[in-house]
Amino acid sequence: MGSYRTVLDFSWKGIPLNKVLENHKIWIETKGIEGEKAVLTGADLQEINLEYTDLRAAVISEVNLRKANLINISLRGLTKKSNTYRKLSKVGGLKIC
Repeated sequence: MGSYRTVLDFSWKGIPLNKVLENHKIWIETKGIEGEKAVLTGADLQEINLEYTDLRAAVISEVNLRKANLINISLRGLTKKSNTYRKLSKVGGLKIC
């Protein structure tokens, strides 16, 4: 495994990425009543450690995930038409439900 950066090293549109992911987790757990769906279109998340991150139904099109740790992430709800889906589906051992 390589050396990965943590979510604390990233921000998206001026918001720390860990807060974006926390709000997304709340959104999932409350079925959209609280929190906020993560919209990361165009984000540069190169070399990030996303191990065990729940990205169900997040909007992650055109995201740079080059050299990212994607072990055991949940991507249910990712549209199969997106460029991100096509790229991720080529990653060995990654299962997109």
